[in-house]
Amino acid sequence: MTFDDIIRDFAESDTVPEKAINAALAEPEGFVDAAIALMDRVSVADASSHEHDALCVLAHVLAEIGDRRAFLPLLRLVAHRPGEDPFGDALTLTIPVVLISLMGENATALEGPMLDTEVDQFARHACFRAWTHAVVTGAIDRAHAQAFLAAYLEQTRLPRHDFGLSSWADAATTLRFGDLKDVARRHLPVRVPGKPAWLQPDPTFQDFEAMLAKAEENPDAAEGEATLKPFASTIAELSTWHGYSEEFRQRRADIERRKIQDLMEGGRREAQTVQENPYRHVGRNDPCPCGSGKKYKKCCLG
Repeated sequence: MTFDDIIRDFAESDTVPEKAINAALAEPEGFVDAAIALMDRVSVADASSHEHDALCVLAHVLAEIGDRRAFLPLLRLVAHRPGEDPFGDALTLTIPVVLISLMGENATALEGPMLDTEVDQFARHACFRAWTHAVVTGAIDRAHAQAFLAAYLEQTRLPRHDFGLSSWADAATTLRFGDLKDVARRHLPVRVPGKPAWLQPDPTFQDFEAMLAKAEENPDAAEGEATLKPFASTIAELSTWHGYSEEFRQRRADIERRKIQDLMEGGRREAQTVQENPYRHVGRNDPCPCGSGKKYKKCCLG
């Protein structure tokens, strides 16, 4: 398969595009070269719609290959603005693992998007997760990480509804930075007693304390967490996605059938309306129903 064939399959296949994935994995260096060029085109809005639609699968294949040259081009696409959606639900589920598999010595490059409040809040979260892995594994120095998180909330001034507060709390507690409790107290809201949980801001300072206590009870938990491990198999991962399931295909087919049925019924109603002539009982020499005072044949008959 050519690279264009692979990309079209990634974008359009209703089932897991196993043939295209295996073709990419069979020629990894050539695929990565072409994929980097594609990502560069997407980043400057010079890509076709099917190239854009292929990005999610392409990112996972790149992670499986593990070529670190793809990290920075991919990070530019992950760090998108709100309203753009190149990765869908994968942004918070598997894209952090994709970044982990590719970042290598470039882990600190994640800090740029993490600090940029113009970046989509869930894209920032993906970067936070990958960055946390880099600290857990020693790719980023813990002293540097603690200083970064200590200054983060003051630098970004995130609003209360921003998911970045949860991202920060998750990183700080996963890394067991108990010294940041005072920072959390200053910047996180306090839970209101008696108020329903769903009306409370998330996270609260009490949430931070509970998360920190749990992490300290099990200090090795982060190393075993699935979302903090390198990516393994694209086919295995995509096979679990609802979008490739028989149930999803059947539901989409049902929706299409209903659309066609509605269009056909609408067409029949329109045809019936056209065939009904409201003036069919008016004679040629009768007064015109429009009220002009003329005979029908001299007025609206034509």
